[in-house]
Amino acid sequence: MSRRRHGARWVGAAALALALSGCGIALQTSAQPFKVPANQFASPTTLPTSTHPGRAIDVYFLTNGYVIASVRHLPRGRLSLDRTLQLALNWLDAGPSSVEFGLGISTALSVSPAATVTLIGTLKHHVASVDLDLTFENLDTSELFEADAQIVYTLTQFHQVGAVNLLLGGVRTAYLPDGVVLNKRPVTREDYRAIAPPTKP
Repeated sequence: MSRRRHGARWVGAAALALALSGCGIALQTSAQPFKVPANQFASPTTLPTSTHPGRAIDVYFLTNGYVIASVRHLPRGRLSLDRTLQLALNWLDAGPSSVEFGLGISTALSVSPAATVTLIGTLKHHVASVDLDLTFENLDTSELFEADAQIVYTLTQFHQVGAVNLLLGGVRTAYLPDGVVLNKRPVTREDYRAIAPPTKP
């Protein structure tokens, strides 16, 4: 190698060193391992289920005085009916998304604190039973009617469910129009036809 070429390389290396030191980057005289902070990158196994959505189901909220279906997606994989029903109720508890709220979609269930509607046991004779938490005691009569309708419509979209027992404090309590309280039988969509989704012309 000629002296001129060797000198050019030395000048280039010196210029690079000066540039790096000017940027605040410390020079190292030997190779050092690069350590990645813990949990810096998410594992592929922790992807949210919405990244790979499964079957679509409806969760019923409210708009313009009627119940309206909003689509949610189940996780992929085989789910029992009980698990599917509880997931639907969980989404109902969570309320509309911010985008849905912006479109005028609301819910009669408590959002803060969030309501909790829990499936009790398994289906018996096509009847699902659910436990309503204490947030329902703070709803007025019209809100109770609408909240009950949301629950009934959400659960009875599944052909295995024909009616619903709504239990508040362990007592079957369903609110119908005009403040009527029904506690003699489970309720169906027919009991809430007054706020059924409008039919398309």
